[in-house]
Amino acid sequence: MKSKFSPIVKIKKQELDKIEGELVKINNKIASKKEEINKISFEIDSINLPTGGSFSMLKLLNENVLLMFHEKKQAEHELQAFNQTKISIQQKYKQANIELEKMKYLHDIEVQKRVKELKLQEAKMLDEISVMLYKKERD
Repeated sequence: MKSKFSPIVKIKKQELDKIEGELVKINNKIASKKEEINKISFEIDSINLPTGGSFSMLKLLNENVLLMFHEKKQAEHELQAFNQTKISIQQKYKQANIELEKMKYLHDIEVQKRVKELKLQEAKMLDEISVMLYKKERD
């Protein structure tokens, strides 16, 4: 049964669904970033230091390792930003869910009032019909 709150409930539900979508996206970004960090860590761990060779090769290898550490640190900062964004989205989700529940509650109260009115109206009509049938039988 519809009430004056039905459109509001629908809009609040759509907002909640939109926020859920944002939450899924940020969770995917977090998972991807963690995977990237793990990949960089594995690459760093798999580097074998040369036991011989020229100084320029050692210096080049050292620069590559430093670049990888910098990449890893950058990815960790991005992961931290994604986690902060996730917390923010979770708070938005919680607030939107509360708003939706409020509107559902008001909708349910309105529907219950309407059902009560309809039952009362039906009871009055049945009483009228009973009175009319009673008068008809007496005549």
